[in-house]
Amino acid sequence: MSPPLEEFLANWKCTGSGNGATILVIGDSHAADKAAALKLNGVDVGQMTGAGCSAVPSLMAPNCRQMFDQILARYSHRVRFTTLMIANKQLP
Repeated sequence: MSPPLEEFLANWKCTGSGNGATILVIGDSHAADKAAALKLNGVDVGQMTGAGCSAVPSLMAPNCRQMFDQILARYSHRVRFTTLMIANKQLP
């Protein structure tokens, strides 16, 4: 069973290992797969992904929007990424 969203967000650290991740991966579970592949190959990445969460703000479900907004507010002024990777299932 998943924790409540507020508890999950309070404990979520998406900035990588803290050793200078330069790539940020955002999007849905497809993006999470990309982040996992990078990590398995020794690349330090930051990650803002959620299953079923669109990378398009106007298409985000309320819980996804809350998650992305909180993470951006928490980290956007402190963490500097040089590469942004956006991955999202393409809808018809």
